[in-house]
Amino acid sequence: MATETRLSPAAELAGMLDGALTFTALAEKLAGEEVTAEVTARWHETCLTGAERRLLQAPGGMIAAWRSGFLRTVSGARIAEVQATYIPGRIPDAEVREQLLASAVPLGRALERYHVRREQLSADTEPGRRSPLGARVALLSAGMLWLPRGAGEVPLALATEWVYASFAEDVLG
Repeated sequence: MATETRLSPAAELAGMLDGALTFTALAEKLAGEEVTAEVTARWHETCLTGAERRLLQAPGGMIAAWRSGFLRTVSGARIAEVQATYIPGRIPDAEVREQLLASAVPLGRALERYHVRREQLSADTEPGRRSPLGARVALLSAGMLWLPRGAGEVPLALATEWVYASFAEDVLG
């Protein structure tokens, strides 16, 4: 009789990230409640590294924006530390561009009206990993958000999440 092997919460979460949902949408689905953001730092105009330019298919000199902070549930449970670099000029509506530059709306929620697609770039479930602020992390994840445009897509943002072990264990443990 074969025994069923169950994935760790971190590995299970990593497997859910590639595809249609942004991390914000997946976190809301798993938590069963709305997710909010606390933006702790942002730059309205930043230069891209060579690697970011290649991934985002951005010519030299293209302006990018960067933001960093936390995602948490409306009930207060911390989900992840997050960072995102995105190309404001590729966002179709000025309202959404301004929302991302001036408010704490989660990136995934601001972009959901465009039906962006997340492509998973990496997922590291190394035990014992800590976030930049020292929290125990179940998953270090990096993804690309693609914006539908015409018959194709254009890369819009690079997002990194340090998903807290407590969140992964609570929703998938």
